[in-house]
Amino acid sequence: MDPLTAFGLAANVVQFVTFAAGLISKSREVHNLAKGTTNDVLILDTIYTELLALSSKLEVSSQIDPDITIVPGKSALVDHTVAISKLSQTCKNDGTKLLEALRKLRGRDGPKSRWKSFKIALNTIWKSDEIAALEKRLHNIQTTLTLHICAVTRYAIPISGL
Repeated sequence: MDPLTAFGLAANVVQFVTFAAGLISKSREVHNLAKGTTNDVLILDTIYTELLALSSKLEVSSQIDPDITIVPGKSALVDHTVAISKLSQTCKNDGTKLLEALRKLRGRDGPKSRWKSFKIALNTIWKSDEIAALEKRLHNIQTTLTLHICAVTRYAIPISGL
């Protein structure tokens, strides 16, 4: 066997051993925890459940009457409010998708077996890219929401003497 082929084979073996070790570790974690899933999944579930509740509170009616008289200089306030409403709805949609994916990674109630723990751990690894992509989208939405909320507070806090 030539050296390049041997190196490629060795790299594949190392990659497989790393994957298998991670899978066994996650299986053990799932099996040992009372909730039937990993700590990471439990933490993400808590965070994004709270985010959905907050986005529901932020969501305002985007049905703004076009004939409404806007105080001069305050049209940007309406623009920010509409943007917050739209972003909150997007956040709710993506958050719901993420929570559905996370809840599929939880074990059913009942006796835990090593096989069930292994399947949950394997699904957790397989879904990690999907979960990471949704988390990234939600992070971007959260950042944009924060900027709009900061802009809206400018209208709520009078600036005098500047």
